[in-house]
Amino acid sequence: MSERERAPGVAARAESFIIERAGDNLILKIKREDGRVALVELTADTAFYLREYLNNALAALGMPEDP
Repeated sequence: MSERERAPGVAARAESFIIERAGDNLILKIKREDGRVALVELTADTAFYLREYLNNALAALGMPEDP
């Protein structure tokens, strides 16, 4: 990540999200605070890796794991 990308306010903050099935893939719909919506299509493999990265990032922040 570049210094510019790390600057406050550069990344849009997510307000909410939903995940929908699209055939063999998943669609991650992220609603931003400014009302825009971003769509990301994930294969099952990519979704699995995203889950692992999120778990690791949350652990680094001191968040407890699921029971």
